[in-house]
Amino acid sequence: MKDYQSLVDITLNKLKLSIEFLEITKDLKNKANEEIFEDVDAKLDERQEIIQIIQLLDSEFLTLFEKLKQEEDFEKNIVNYPKLSDYITHIKDNFRQAYEIDQLILPILEIELENVKKNIKKSRNEAIVSEKYAQESIKKMTGASFGIFIDEMK
Repeated sequence: MKDYQSLVDITLNKLKLSIEFLEITKDLKNKANEEIFEDVDAKLDERQEIIQIIQLLDSEFLTLFEKLKQEEDFEKNIVNYPKLSDYITHIKDNFRQAYEIDQLILPILEIELENVKKNIKKSRNEAIVSEKYAQESIKKMTGASFGIFIDEMK
C-alpha cells in the first residue's frame, strides 16, 4: 500500500508543477502581448526547468506503476486511491490550457524573431557599408590610407 501512496504523492507533485507551469505560461502570454520580450526568455527557461523535473517524476511514476501492475490485486487496490485519477485529470487540463495559450502566443514570438533577424541583417549591412565607404572617403580626401597610431612613451 505504501507504493500506491507513493504513486499518489508523485502525481500530486506533478499536479503542483503543472499549476506552476500554467501560471508561467499565462505570464508569458502577458509579456508577449505587452511586447516585453526580454522577460519572455526567462519565462521559457523557467518552464524548461519544470519540464525537466516533470520528466523525472514521470520516469519514477512509470517504474513504480509497472511494478504495481504486475501484482494480481492491482485493479482492486488502485481503486482505493481515487485522488490519483483526479490529479491526473487536473494535470492533463493544466497542460491542455498551457498548450492553447502557446498556440496564441507562438505567432507573436515568430513575428518578433523575424524582426530581430531583419535588424541584425540591417546592422551588419550598415556596418559593412560604413566601414567600406569611410575608408574610401578618407583615402580620396588625403590621397592615402588613413590610420591612427598611438605611441605610448614610458
